[in-house]
Amino acid sequence: MNYFFETLRYVDSIKICIHAILNKIGAQGDKAGIGTMECFFIDSSPVNPNYLIKKMMSLAWIKKLDFTYAEIRDDSGILMGLKVLYFDMQTVLDSILSDKKYSYLFKKDISPYFFLYLKKEITNTVVPYDGVVQPFLLTLLKINVCKHMIKKQPSSIHKKNIFFMENRLWKKAIAQYAKYTGIEIVWTRQKFSLSRFIRKQLNDNPNIRHSLKLLINRKKGMSTQNVVKSAVPLISIESFGHINLFKKELFSELSFFIQSELCHKNLLLYSKFSQLSSEQREELKASGISFISMNPSADKKAEVLIYSPNLKNKFKPTKINYKPTEKREAIYLQTQEKKYHFFKNYWFDFFSKTNSKIHVTQFRWDNQHIPITDALNELGGISTLWQTSHFDLASPVTSVFVDILFSFSLENDLVEKEQGSSIKYHVATGYLQDYRFNLVKPMAEKIRKKLRANGAEKIISFFDENSTLDERWSHGNSFACKQYAFLLEKLLENPWLGVVFKPKKPQTLRARLHEIDELIEKAIATGRCHFCIDEVYGLPPALGAFASDIAVHGNMAAGTAGVEAALCGVPTLLLDYENWEYSRLNQLGKNEVVFNNWESLWRSLLSHWNSKTGIANLGNWQPLLNQLDPFQDGKAAQRMGNYLKWLIQGYEQGLKKETILSDAAERYCKRWGKDKISVW
Repeated sequence: MNYFFETLRYVDSIKICIHAILNKIGAQGDKAGIGTMECFFIDSSPVNPNYLIKKMMSLAWIKKLDFTYAEIRDDSGILMGLKVLYFDMQTVLDSILSDKKYSYLFKKDISPYFFLYLKKEITNTVVPYDGVVQPFLLTLLKINVCKHMIKKQPSSIHKKNIFFMENRLWKKAIAQYAKYTGIEIVWTRQKFSLSRFIRKQLNDNPNIRHSLKLLINRKKGMSTQNVVKSAVPLISIESFGHINLFKKELFSELSFFIQSELCHKNLLLYSKFSQLSSEQREELKASGISFISMNPSADKKAEVLIYSPNLKNKFKPTKINYKPTEKREAIYLQTQEKKYHFFKNYWFDFFSKTNSKIHVTQFRWDNQHIPITDALNELGGISTLWQTSHFDLASPVTSVFVDILFSFSLENDLVEKEQGSSIKYHVATGYLQDYRFNLVKPMAEKIRKKLRANGAEKIISFFDENSTLDERWSHGNSFACKQYAFLLEKLLENPWLGVVFKPKKPQTLRARLHEIDELIEKAIATGRCHFCIDEVYGLPPALGAFASDIAVHGNMAAGTAGVEAALCGVPTLLLDYENWEYSRLNQLGKNEVVFNNWESLWRSLLSHWNSKTGIANLGNWQPLLNQLDPFQDGKAAQRMGNYLKWLIQGYEQGLKKETILSDAAERYCKRWGKDKISVW
């Protein structure tokens, strides 16, 4: 018998004994008893285990599971973290929604807006689990961790495997998923945590959370200002603090404004989190763009207009009648419906008060844009979302509900439908960051000259995909150290080699790579190694690509940096540690663009450089470039901006929403071709 525990606590010793007795283990002596029983736990709940747990851990048959995210793979060697995200989560979600035990809870007249909101909420797309990862994803990953441990020990395969897991929602679907892996779930009471309880209450009751913030601010002497309704229709733009109107080479949430004929008087930037720096305030003031903070805790001294809603509960949830056996799930659904209507009322009030007719966001990873779309629809407004990341597989995480989706191309049209998105007009604009390519070329040339002056004849640029301290639930820092160390060592061995590192999160890179500090310092001392961490945050991968002869992206599943480098015209290679065979990028060719490890990639590079003709298709993305971006002209943001301009002009002319949408689509098709818009 194998026992697995999420955590190891006082009561677990009792559970083991009781369950062993019930399964007649130990009754026939050590041979069939404790000697054949093993207990594993994924984590120890207390930071400092108590005396009993220390005693339990000292027993030979109680072990802590030692694993990393990169180790947990299926029989084909595919990383389970990705497989769960793109396949298993959807399978379990479908099981929940179709199960007769729960299906009556999803009312026949349920709003399509709320239904997609709910599906994304169930899969917990971004809500942190004790600061680590998503609860739903983490639950399925833990089951696969147990399966991995069983496979590692051949003697365990024929044993019965029991996983003691804390109570959750949707237990039947999760238990069924575990059963397919040969694991039986035994549900236990969830350990009470006051901090988790408080976080849950605040998360489940946004009206209470907002009221508390207002109360705290009043005690601090802070006040909110009344929002004055604009005389002209506005485009409300969600901001996460990346404005950069003057430094156009940096990432900007207003790139479509910078590049197009949009008028500043029609723009309203808002932020739910960020406070503006003095530099950002100056940028917006000089550009004539209005800004509103949605955060009641924003600094009054910053002279920022703070929005305070006057919620009249125009839209109210309906009561769900449920059976006692489904009480927990029914209460969960009622809570989500209350939250949804709070947000819908909130945004209805905001759009009404500001005269906002169009909403623009880049963030698709949670479900908050859905009540925004619903509220705008009530007012005859238009919701839009623009693509920032490359992906080519369906997942509940990436589904959207908008009127217009601005994408790199229409290659993902089928993917959007498969993942349950609802889009009226899917518009291909091209890669929306391509206007920055020419802006960073002088900086890249400066880096390149410096490396060549120090002896670099061949230069590689490398893009990572971030890493974390906890190596169990995502690629960890030791994984990143191995990737960086390989190139650093090759640089020190080969005086003709130069390397440019363009990390995804430059501000944390040295802290994440502290294990190889000495190696980094030696490489920098050669003058042939450049880290893009001294420059300001927000520079594109194009910077590293243009500085190099060949680019390497270290993640196959999250391939945006690789896509950008290829669109720059630089030969680009992909490292596929995850064995992610489902990606469309595999069409580019194994051992030509896609490599499973550094060793094979390096051998191909040497063969390419040492041959007079080189390897013909090494780093060649030409077969896919037109699918990734049908334009490739540096004008993608301009196309999006002009499209938004046509929409807002329609409101200025007093036209109705559907007329505005169809007119803008017709104009775009005439200018760029009918194959650039998909009408759902």
